[in-house]
Amino acid sequence: MKYLFMPFVIYLCATVFYTSFLWQKTVNEKTENWLVNFVVEETIVVLSLYFLGLEMLQIKDDGLNYFKTIWNWIDIIPPCIQISIAIFQMNGYYLDFNDKTDEGHENRRELAIMLSIASLCLWFKFLYFLRIFDGTGFLIRAILAVIVDMKYFLLILLIAMMAFGDSFKVMSMANVEGKEFI
Repeated sequence: MKYLFMPFVIYLCATVFYTSFLWQKTVNEKTENWLVNFVVEETIVVLSLYFLGLEMLQIKDDGLNYFKTIWNWIDIIPPCIQISIAIFQMNGYYLDFNDKTDEGHENRRELAIMLSIASLCLWFKFLYFLRIFDGTGFLIRAILAVIVDMKYFLLILLIAMMAFGDSFKVMSMANVEGKEFI
C-alpha cells in the first residue's frame, strides 16, 4: 500500500490534473500558472522515474519473460511516455502548439496521442490495483474472466469497427470544404 498503491494514486491524480487542466490551458488558452505547472510536471517525472525503476528491477529478475505479460506493458508504457515527453520538452521540442502552423498542429496531435495512451494505461493499472481490496477484487477478476471469454467476439467487433471506420474515412476524403459529399 505504502510503496506502490499510494504513490500510484498520486501519479494518476497528477497525470489527470496535468492532461485535463494544465496541458489543455497551455495548448488552447496560452495561459498557464508556471509554478503549478512546474510542480505537477516534476511530480509526474519523479514518480515516472520511481515506477520505471521498479519495472527495471522486475526486468532484471524476469529477463525477457517480463515482456510476455500485458500487465507489464501497461506498467512500463506510461513512465516511458512521460519521461520521453519531459526530455523532448527540455530539448526544445513540443513548445509550439499554435494550431495555425503545421508544426503546432503536429505537436498537438503527437502529444495528444502519447498522453492519451499513457492515461489509458494508468487507468487500466488503477483498475488492476483494485484487486487488492475485498469489495472490488471479485468484480475486477470477474471482468477479466469475461474479457478472456469474449476474445472471439471482441475480434469480430474490432474487424467490424475497422470496416466501418475505413468506409467513413473514404467518404470523408471526398468532402470538399463548403460542399458535403453526403
